[in-house]
Formats: sequence, C-alpha cells, structure tokens
Amino acid sequence: MIALFTIFIFIEERNFKSKIRQLIDKNPERFSKLNTTLSKIEWSIARYLGIKTIVSLLTGFLSFVVFKIVGIHYAVFWAFLIFLLNFIPTIGSL
Repeated sequence: MIALFTIFIFIEERNFKSKIRQLIDKNPERFSKLNTTLSKIEWSIARYLGIKTIVSLLTGFLSFVVFKIVGIHYAVFWAFLIFLLNFIPTIGSL
C-alpha cells in the first residue's frame, strides 16, 4: 500500500501547484503565502529524510563493523537490514 501511495504522490506532484493555483486563483497573496508554507514543509521533510539517511547509514556501518569483529555470519545483510529498518521509528530502534 505504501508503494502504491508513493507512486500516486509522485505522479500528482507535477500538477500540484497548478491545482492549488486554480483553487486560490482569485487571491494571489493567499497563493503566495500557501506556496511559501508548502516550500517550508518540503524543505523540512527533505532535511529530515537527509538526516535520517545519514544516521541510518552510520548505524548500519557501525553495526557492520561490530558484526565483523564479533564474527557474525552475513554481516552485510544484517547491517543493511538495520539501515532499512531504522527508517521505521518503533521497529528501527528495537
């Protein structure tokens, strides 16, 4: 379901501003404020995902190093799994 929603979001993203403009076409000042707010939201989400990716990479790499030192089989697989699961807030922490 998440993949399906993501695909629809990416498809509709291209036309989002024109749809908003059609809704608020009578008041350009209101559109400008909305556009500024949406840009701030987009920047915040991009920054969050960037930081989350760096933290996940660091966690995965450090886990890989520890796994190699301890001698765990398939250390690359487990480190990659840790990297992926770190994006899910409750599961990644566990």
